[in-house]
Amino acid sequence: MSDGQLDERSPLAPTLSPSGEREPGPELDLETLLSPLSIDVFFDEHWEKAPLILGHRAPDHYRGLLSSSDVEALVGSGVLRYPQLRLVKDDRIHPAQTFSRPDGTIDLPAVHREHASGATIVLPDLDRSWEPLHALCRRLEARFSRRVWANAYLTPPESCGFFPHYDTHDVLILQISGTKEWRIYDAPVALPRNAQPYDPSYLESAQLLRETTFEPGDVAYIPRGHIHAARSLASASLHVTVAIDVFTWTDLLLAAVDRASRRDVSLRRSVPTGATHGTVPAPRVADELARKLQALATDAALGDVVDAVSGTLLQSPSPESPPDGERLQAHSLVRRNPLLEARLVSMPESVVLVYRGGQMKGPKHIEPALRFMIEATGSFRIDALPGDLGDAARLLLVRRLVRDGFLSILLYGESPGGP
Repeated sequence: MSDGQLDERSPLAPTLSPSGEREPGPELDLETLLSPLSIDVFFDEHWEKAPLILGHRAPDHYRGLLSSSDVEALVGSGVLRYPQLRLVKDDRIHPAQTFSRPDGTIDLPAVHREHASGATIVLPDLDRSWEPLHALCRRLEARFSRRVWANAYLTPPESCGFFPHYDTHDVLILQISGTKEWRIYDAPVALPRNAQPYDPSYLESAQLLRETTFEPGDVAYIPRGHIHAARSLASASLHVTVAIDVFTWTDLLLAAVDRASRRDVSLRRSVPTGATHGTVPAPRVADELARKLQALATDAALGDVVDAVSGTLLQSPSPESPPDGERLQAHSLVRRNPLLEARLVSMPESVVLVYRGGQMKGPKHIEPALRFMIEATGSFRIDALPGDLGDAARLLLVRRLVRDGFLSILLYGESPGGP
């Protein structure tokens, strides 16, 4: 359950590792995670097809990967900054100001208070900073040839973090400590893309496939699109969600069209005026579209597209050259990428920004700012974003969307007298 929280995607070299004398755990990879199931059976019968639950394994199966004491030490260390730590309870994402300071540092008494009252502590993209998870995710990337990241969830007893939902990427659930009751349903949308977010109404007709209790050492694979939900039992629960990105045939087709359009000017010409208003006969437009698709299918350069894409599937911005989002100030000038269509999915306690290539789920109070960005037709200053947001929260939101390519920086405005 990765849940799309304001998470990062660019891997950084791990800076933290388990401390103290402890017995090292096994070198975890896909084979050891799924043992005793064979890899062939996993890919033949479960990958993108059906959920898998493997239980009754040694409680210390994940020894050395992460522990509750590790999480407690991380939270109390002062190393983490928002959004490296998030809080969620009953599907409500806590606003940053309720547990962190304007500079992003964590208010530990507030975190402990909220956790004691039922809030789940979420450590998104922990593989970026925790060495054992970093090593596991890099091994899995070598297996899947796609980006892999890991989130940790520490849930207090008899509590729920997220309501039923599905993810738009595949996940492996590793139960580290404590117990959690999981419900896994069928998929109302088979293998959804990022632009097909979960709708709570899907649960009304969903069929419950499994209801089971996860214990330490258990693992589950949940294909994207399968609704799932979890609730801790009598003890606190710690689990790690390993998220596996996917590159679909749709993505490859879009890449092929994009590459072909760089060579063929006819693909860059506009559709006939009036085609979208019925003044140009639809069959005429459809025939022309068919001709262009046929030309694309016989394009001798398609092999170059595959080669080009395969070389970028695992590439992310390097730690040495990230976007210059840290230089942004409240008066900096940014604009939305005009090539990215976007829409908002509004829920009672949260909001999801959906755009080509990604999505971001956040607390309800950022909805006015997101709507402003979608509707903006030109550049705007960061401090012009509406809603109940301080300067620090506006900067955090914009930096995230700059990193994802949804926004671009036009002018930093190094002095307060900027644009």
